[in-house]
Amino acid sequence: MLQAASMPGSLDEDDVTSSTPIRSPHELATRKRAIEAQLEVDRQNLQAIKDSLAKGNALSDNMITCLNSFEGRLSRLQTAVLPIYENTIAMTKKQENVQAVLKTIADVVNFFDLSDSAKAIKNGVHQFGDLDAYMAHVEHTIAARDFFKAEKPDGLEHCNAADISSIGVEKLSELCKNRCRTVSKPYTDEAMATLRDTSLPETRVDDTAGAQFPEDVKTVMTKIIKWLHQRAADDSGVVGYSKIRSTVLECSLASYRPRVTAVPSATSSTTKSTRVKNSEKGSKNKFLKVSGNKESSRSSSAKGAEEDALSADGVSVHSMSVDMTRKRPVSSLNVQMPLEDIVAYYCLFCQTFVQILRVEKTLIRDILPEAQQKITFDKLLTLSMDLLVTDGESVASHVKAALSEHKFMALIGIMRCAKLFFDTSPQFVALFKGLPSDPAARIVSLRNFFQTKMYEGLQEMLEHGMSVATEKQTSSAANLPSDGTVHEVTSSTMQILQKMCEYQDLLGHVLVKFEPNQHTDSISPVLRACGHFFMRAMRAVNGTVELKGRCYEADTLQAIFKLNNYTYMRKHCETEVTQ
Repeated sequence: MLQAASMPGSLDEDDVTSSTPIRSPHELATRKRAIEAQLEVDRQNLQAIKDSLAKGNALSDNMITCLNSFEGRLSRLQTAVLPIYENTIAMTKKQENVQAVLKTIADVVNFFDLSDSAKAIKNGVHQFGDLDAYMAHVEHTIAARDFFKAEKPDGLEHCNAADISSIGVEKLSELCKNRCRTVSKPYTDEAMATLRDTSLPETRVDDTAGAQFPEDVKTVMTKIIKWLHQRAADDSGVVGYSKIRSTVLECSLASYRPRVTAVPSATSSTTKSTRVKNSEKGSKNKFLKVSGNKESSRSSSAKGAEEDALSADGVSVHSMSVDMTRKRPVSSLNVQMPLEDIVAYYCLFCQTFVQILRVEKTLIRDILPEAQQKITFDKLLTLSMDLLVTDGESVASHVKAALSEHKFMALIGIMRCAKLFFDTSPQFVALFKGLPSDPAARIVSLRNFFQTKMYEGLQEMLEHGMSVATEKQTSSAANLPSDGTVHEVTSSTMQILQKMCEYQDLLGHVLVKFEPNQHTDSISPVLRACGHFFMRAMRAVNGTVELKGRCYEADTLQAIFKLNNYTYMRKHCETEVTQ
């Protein structure tokens, strides 16, 4: 034992003591039994798992077998059902074809018997009652007409269907025109005054459009016009609408451009016959007869006073008449009418014209198909645009005639017209955008025309009106005040310049436009141009006063004359500066 304990690698006593304690045999036996019991449990669990795995494999095999069997049966079922499905589709198509053929046969048979449709169409919509059903009858006759046109174009059936369909389309078109004509009355003075009042909200345009066309009439017209355009390829409703509304537009504006002619002192048979012809001409057109009622006439006391004043001046305001056949109207303005009234009428005409066009554009947008809107609006305003241009040219000719007589206060009239188009031309251009005849270009041209005439008048005033043109005028004392008071040239010139101050923006714009090289060195060319013009005018008046003052023989009257005129000019200038 001692030898064994001392052998290399053997455990000495200290090592044995430091390792695990030595268990007793009883503990070892107990631990052994526990391990064996645990091994037995694990063997049983493993066996159960093996049994479960075997059962699962068996079930999987059975499921695979069932699925294979189901797949085979499904394949056999598909093979059996597919021909039935294909036959069903073929039978459905045959049934649809049979139904289509039967419907076509029924339609063709109905095409040969149009008695019901012909009776309903000839009675008209009012007796038939139902607009949709009436349009269905018309559409049926149109289909019959197209069928016989393709199959039997020379047959009696085609002629019969064509006649009945044309009657239906014509009656629908007449219904649309009658509805439009019934509600289409010239704008009242109150409505036009409301449209011109820019302080009111923009809804005034829609409100006026609603007053012109009630909603039920608008609905019926929209339906008929759309149906005629799409189903019957007929635009007679659109054409009728355009003519009626064009007449309404001109009749509404006629009170702002009265046709005045000279009235002889003694009543002649010629004047009487002319009035009779005018009354007969107004009675031929139903619409014009309606436009002459109390609602469309200027029935206010202001109008009566205005007509009385015109009659007292030797002119007569004739009833308005509309001739849709004339292409270029002759201006109605007459020389015997005061120029101030002519300009006032024309400016009011222009202001009303642009506002009414906004209402008409709203109505066209609500009633007509989109493809017809621009063309219809273009046709509607053509005649009124001609009136606008010709009356503008007439105003310019009246101003030119006044300037030729050195009545330079007429310049205020042309400046008022130029100012009007200077302010409203953007509205016109926006309103006329995209129209075929390009009326916006005519508005711009008219604006430039007034500005040109204005500039020519200004130059004529500076060159001829404010200076003494001839030696006869220089030496003559016929027009001189005997007491040396203010000369009429001085007073009239200062009044003109005072009026021009109201148009200084326009004045500066026109001068810069026509004299671009004279006002380029200023920060504000418009103000510089105005100042330069007023300086030239005052210089011309000063020269006229100097020359006229020399016509006095007494030096005292010369001094008094100059003092009075210069004081008058100074006070006017001080008043304008103060204001």
